[in-house]
Amino acid sequence: MSRAAILGAGAMGTMIADGLVRSGWSRDSLVMCARRPARIEELIALGYVATTDPVAAIADADIVILSTKPKDVGAVLGAIRDHITNRQVVLSVAAGIEIATLEAALPDNPLFRAMPNTPAGLGRGATGFAVGPRATGSDIEAVRRVLESVGLAVQVTEDQLNAVTALSGSGPAYVFLLAEALQSAGHALGLAHDVATDLSAHTIAGAGAMLVAGMADAATLRQQVTSPGGTTAAAVDVMLDAGFLDIIERALTAARDRAVELGQAR
Repeated sequence: MSRAAILGAGAMGTMIADGLVRSGWSRDSLVMCARRPARIEELIALGYVATTDPVAAIADADIVILSTKPKDVGAVLGAIRDHITNRQVVLSVAAGIEIATLEAALPDNPLFRAMPNTPAGLGRGATGFAVGPRATGSDIEAVRRVLESVGLAVQVTEDQLNAVTALSGSGPAYVFLLAEALQSAGHALGLAHDVATDLSAHTIAGAGAMLVAGMADAATLRQQVTSPGGTTAAAVDVMLDAGFLDIIERALTAARDRAVELGQAR
């Protein structure tokens, strides 16, 4: 059994820890590191090993996961750089922190950068990850196993991670916005609010499950539901005439461009 240190026990760090436990890791093979003593007590109550000291956290770890806020990454790297061995794999899920930044502090380590999303909390996440220059095939597989504990993991080049951020990193918000719109429209058509809410949520979940199951690609599944001259066609025509596809492309481009700006500002 591998051992992991998770530096940063906020939402994403905890999601990864919980995913690893669901996939068969024991809690005592994970060391969680947080700044607040109150958070340490919470983690210990959940059965995790926890400490406020990042150096102690990484001592026996095979993989070190950086899940702090981006503004705190520099301080954490500074704390561990003289204590980490070059055999330890480092995976950062801190938004916007480039591999070059990690490499400046940890020049001899296998380095990885990943962008998960919030459905990771249910084991249904979608994560893109990029690989640094010193990573071996076994390192890549070890990181893939960690990320697959919270859902899908796909390897991309680092320059594609901003696009990953725009598509899947921010993607849950787009789906929630669609759900809001369906709920509101359903209510406007006379459905009770709770009925519109439940129908919207289950429609989105069911349609997503069909895509994930690989029953067909998105265009084919849409066409199968869209009978010529029918109700679905009437609705889809309104969306397409309003520029729906262009709106989505412009939205993702805006998110990608903002990710680039934020990365350059750090």
